[in-house]
Amino acid sequence: MLATVLRQLRRILLTALVGGLLGATLVRLGPGFGVDERELDNRLSQASREAIRSERAADSNVPIFYLRYLAGLLHGNLGFSRSLNRPVSELLKERLPLTLGSLAYGVGGGISAGLTLALLTVFWRAPGSNLIPGLLAGACLALPAAVIALLFLWMNAPGRWAIALVVFPHVYRYSKNLLVATYQSPHVLAALGLLYTPNRGFSATAVARYVGRRFLDEENTAPVGGYTTLDANLGYRFGRYQLVLEGSNLTNQRPPVTSSEFGSQSFYLLPARMLWIRLNYKWL
Repeated sequence: MLATVLRQLRRILLTALVGGLLGATLVRLGPGFGVDERELDNRLSQASREAIRSERAADSNVPIFYLRYLAGLLHGNLGFSRSLNRPVSELLKERLPLTLGSLAYGVGGGISAGLTLALLTVFWRAPGSNLIPGLLAGACLALPAAVIALLFLWMNAPGRWAIALVVFPHVYRYSKNLLVATYQSPHVLAALGLLYTPNRGFSATAVARYVGRRFLDEENTAPVGGYTTLDANLGYRFGRYQLVLEGSNLTNQRPPVTSSEFGSQSFYLLPARMLWIRLNYKWL
């Protein structure tokens, strides 16, 4: 288990590193990259502009830049932010607690909202109770996370709520499906079996099963009672051969077991009584 977790973490870190390098490369190769806004100052002479360009000339070669950057990483140098005129390590030290706090609030809020709405949807049986949460979750899933982030940035809203909106629909759908499956499952299951299986001669088995009260649909509006079935077989073994007479659902119970795809009033029934003969041959 630990090895699997470590392998997944290593894969995530490598993916983030390679993706980051490729993304940064595309940005560096894009038009307009490397143009310093100071060059737009009309008061500067040509010599001053050439001096500004020479400051960035060392970074024009992408492979050499990344080799130099990776070498700096090995010594703890994360680079320098020209826009903020500060080392990246200082920026991370200053902003990492705030970022982690926003991430924790956002993930916690998304999980809480998704779980709460899933509980209300499943257990509050009012008509249309799942309409608004379903529409909200669908809208959040339809919008890319980057679009949600840009909308919150444009509205100058806290980023933690953007994280919550990204997390919420996934938690809501997973929790709802899990709760529906649990609520539809019978609360009482029981089985009793008798088996007589010698190495040769006659053999016999009988198994009785009981399935308790349950719901057949996701809306929990179609309750049904429990039922009991009986399966049995009778066989005879001679040498390497065995002849078996088998029967399932000998009581011929035909209760509905699940809703069908044809509507809320259409259900699949338990298969009827079946009898068949089986001939087995043991190779070894």
